Parts: sequence; C-alpha cells; structure tokens
Amino acid sequence: MTSKGGAGIGVLLSVVAIVAVGVFMFWLNQRVAELPDPDATVVEEAPLTAADVLAGSGPIIGRRAQFDSIPVAIGLGRAVFSVALDDSTAGGDRVSVLGQIFSLNDSIRVEWVNQGAVDQGMVVSLPRTSSFLLADSVEVH
Repeated sequence: MTSKGGAGIGVLLSVVAIVAVGVFMFWLNQRVAELPDPDATVVEEAPLTAADVLAGSGPIIGRRAQFDSIPVAIGLGRAVFSVALDDSTAGGDRVSVLGQIFSLNDSIRVEWVNQGAVDQGMVVSLPRTSSFLLADSVEVH
C-alpha cells in the first residue's frame, strides 16, 4: 500500500522531470540554431594588400594579407624583418609574403628576442607598430 502523500510526490517528480526535459530540449534547440549552416556558401574576404593597410580602411587584426614584391626595410634577425609598405626603400631585397596579421605588443617583442628570432642588438630597430604579419610563405626576389 502507498500512502496518499507518497503518490503526490511521485506526480510532482514526474511533472518536474517533464519540465526539465522540455527545458533541456529548448536549450538544445537554441544551440543547434546557433551553428553555421553547412549548406551555406562561405564568402571569404580577399587578402589585404599593402595599399589596404596603408589606407587604414578598416580593422586589419585577424585578417589575411598578401604583399607582393615589397622592399625589405631592415633585417632584424633570423626570422624577423620589417618592410616598407609605401615602397620608400631603395635597393635591397624585395619579398612577397602571405599570412595573417596579429597584434604586436611588448611581450611578443621580448619573446622574439628570447627565442632568437630577433638579434639582441637589433631590438632598438624593432618598429613601434601595433601589428605584424605572421607569414605562411615568403618569397625573396
């Protein structure tokens, strides 16, 4: 035999369980709605050019960039060099680079020196810029 109070608790727990499942299904439906449509056509932005960066036409951090045949301003070490986007440097190597633009800060500058990418004596020549291009490919001309 069950007591009348025991039956009431069973009904209450059943209602709570049904409501909990309903809330979970609503939450799950919202998460699925936020996923990108796999059938949607993804339009990728064209990589930035040196002219785009010089024009300052919008945010560049996180964007892909492709600079074709631009002059190397100064080599800073085995893995870092600065370029003259405005073609003001005469003579020397020219490079074509493709990569992504990131924010540049003092911590990154210090790490470049610690890792040996920038020579200790060239630290003072590091440009005081707010971004850098991490190259996927570099072609020297």
